[in-house]
Amino acid sequence: MRQRAREGVLAAFWPAVRCRLGIGLPVLALVTLIRGPLTTNAGVWLLHRMERTALVLAHARLGDAMLPWAIALFIAALAVWALRFLEPRLCSTPAPAPPAAAGRPGPDPAAVEPGSAATQPGRIESPLA
Repeated sequence: MRQRAREGVLAAFWPAVRCRLGIGLPVLALVTLIRGPLTTNAGVWLLHRMERTALVLAHARLGDAMLPWAIALFIAALAVWALRFLEPRLCSTPAPAPPAAAGRPGPDPAAVEPGSAATQPGRIESPLA
């Protein structure tokens, strides 16, 4: 869970992470928003079946305070996601550069016939032949 939280914070300040996460960040925030009231209702159900101690009541109060935070998280995730469309040049992928030739130039492997001197190591073909 901490890894997801770090990714969300990184997405707000680092455009490359924002582009990679895409729609996943607001979807995850929406899941959190939906699960908040469900979890709170389950906690209330459990509260009526447990002994009421100071810790249990403090935990129930914390559960009641989670809904505004989940709403704020969802709005912030939508805003971070919307930045992709306000800054489209940051999320566009550049065209890949052609691969550089490594070492000395040689025959094109696609143009060499099987069994010729070019495919047999140690054999030198004479230009006069």
